[in-house]
Amino acid sequence: MTVLIVAYNGYEADITEVTEALEARGARATRFDTDALPTAMRLSLGYGGEGGATLIAGSGAIDLTTISAVWLRGLQSGRALPEMDAEQRRVCVEATQVSLTGLLAARGGF
Repeated sequence: MTVLIVAYNGYEADITEVTEALEARGARATRFDTDALPTAMRLSLGYGGEGGATLIAGSGAIDLTTISAVWLRGLQSGRALPEMDAEQRRVCVEATQVSLTGLLAARGGF
């Protein structure tokens, strides 16, 4: 079992304890900081018969089809975006939020 821990950079409140508890039960925990989208991390989605989803970061990729459960602690999409026009920022943040919430809702896991 692989659990995707969805949080944001700087959130540490209970992640260590949850990760240790999961690992003690033989599960694997993978952290995803939502504020890394769409700058340091990318999201690749596939549609159709063999559609899939992959989060791609400098440290590697997370195949979201292997995720059994999601532990959601917070979404802060676009927080790391560079300075830009306010309307462009709004569109970037909203597009990222819609993609993330749709992806997480479509996972169908716990």
